[in-house]
Amino acid sequence: MKLKHILAAFAVSLTALTSCDDDQNLTQLGSVEVTKSLVAIPADGGADTIHITGNGDWTIRTKDAKGVEKDSIPAWLEVTPTTGSGEADVIFKAEKTTKSLSTTLYLSCNGESQRIQVIQQAGRVELPISTCAQFLAGPDGDSYRIKGTVTKITSTTYGNMYINDGTGEAYVYGTLDANGGEKNFASLGIEVGDEVTVQGPKETYKGTMELKNVTVIAINKSLVKVDSLSTTKMGKEGGELTAYLTVKGEGLAVDVPEDAQGWISTKAVQTSGTTAKVIFKVAANEGGERATTLSFTTEKDGKTYTSTTEFTEEGSIIPLTIAEFNAQPVGTALYRLTGVISEVKNDQYGNFNIKDYSDEVYVYGLGSKGDFTKHGLKAGDIVTIVGQRSEYNGSIQVGKAQLETSYNIADAPATTVADFRNAAESKTQLYRLSGTIVKSSETGAKFDLNTYGNFGLKDETGEVYVYGLLTGWNGDKKQCAKLGLKEGDKVTIIGCRSSYNGQIQVGDAFFYTKD
Repeated sequence: MKLKHILAAFAVSLTALTSCDDDQNLTQLGSVEVTKSLVAIPADGGADTIHITGNGDWTIRTKDAKGVEKDSIPAWLEVTPTTGSGEADVIFKAEKTTKSLSTTLYLSCNGESQRIQVIQQAGRVELPISTCAQFLAGPDGDSYRIKGTVTKITSTTYGNMYINDGTGEAYVYGTLDANGGEKNFASLGIEVGDEVTVQGPKETYKGTMELKNVTVIAINKSLVKVDSLSTTKMGKEGGELTAYLTVKGEGLAVDVPEDAQGWISTKAVQTSGTTAKVIFKVAANEGGERATTLSFTTEKDGKTYTSTTEFTEEGSIIPLTIAEFNAQPVGTALYRLTGVISEVKNDQYGNFNIKDYSDEVYVYGLGSKGDFTKHGLKAGDIVTIVGQRSEYNGSIQVGKAQLETSYNIADAPATTVADFRNAAESKTQLYRLSGTIVKSSETGAKFDLNTYGNFGLKDETGEVYVYGLLTGWNGDKKQCAKLGLKEGDKVTIIGCRSSYNGQIQVGDAFFYTKD
């Protein structure tokens, strides 16, 4: 077969996707991308420029309290231009100010909106400390100063993290460095478990309340720190996991989340001075990949300090029909899907629908930007992909998708049964045949739809024996019952011209569609 095998290291590319996914959402959507989403203008006045790439006509507007777009731009700010198509440089300009100003603009294109935060800060404003609960209950647009423990860091470039103070948890979307710069979070040395005081404006984006591009006021290093793990990702066979810690508080408590207690448990805790070693027992994994967050807590002078670490256990890549995939919970398990590209939404980012005999699902991004077109994919092609079950605003998606194999349907010309029978035998040339499923009249032919998929295919020009029908390119030879086919059904299949003991057959046959 003329399959295009994708030989790049799958595990490496998936890891790369996982590490940068949160960063990508800062500056790009399917229809529009910007070079940066934060525009900073000096207090003495000046201008800043960003470059826009839109997949069609775009506008820059504000929104009212109900989220409805308005044509107006704040009087202190000049934006040129506010409308356009395709690529353009947009200039943001403001005069000198003695007070801090900020606004959120929305770059809209093809129904998608990219936020652009514009700030002109005259100096740091001293604010009283608010609890996370007060921040969550407060209005958008106001600035807050909160103090709490860093429980998770989702972007080590931009400084996206979660802060918990016991009253609730606040999400920080972007952290400025000591000089007010972006993309330099590592310079601050903030780690999970540290107590931090940060300040910034509140925004709500698609239901998520955020502190946007915060300034760090203070960092209080945690008295418990996970120095390392014996491995951050264990093979599916399971085994022992060891966490090495520095503990400067009194005592050490270990917490395994309830939903992970069925497969990971604490075996031993060993301490010596300020060092500690915690040994976990990890059960073998017969399902898909699974992950958890392990927590370690110590106390001193009535204050509690916590540090967490992420751990993943590999699993099998599970082949599923699309209907079966859609029924899975959201998670990190990997699934293999084979189907037809039914609709292309965005060929640059690889957003498309894939359909098999059971159902259809949306694939949100295939590999890296440009991979979809690099592989020459288009509607009608057959692909096998591996990805995670994800969701967005209640809609099911394939996330972190990678291409395993593809087949260009144009390479399989449609032919009649008669022409197929007259063709030369070939293991590489594939044909597309449409007809009705019948019990073959040929000597020795078996009719078996529920296991291997042996049957006769008949059209107006003749009949040919189909020796085994695959439900996927990866050799799913005994799953034909999943297709739910029966005598009399009209189907389209793809296969090569072969023979056995003088009997002409459709070999390596693959189910394409059912009429």
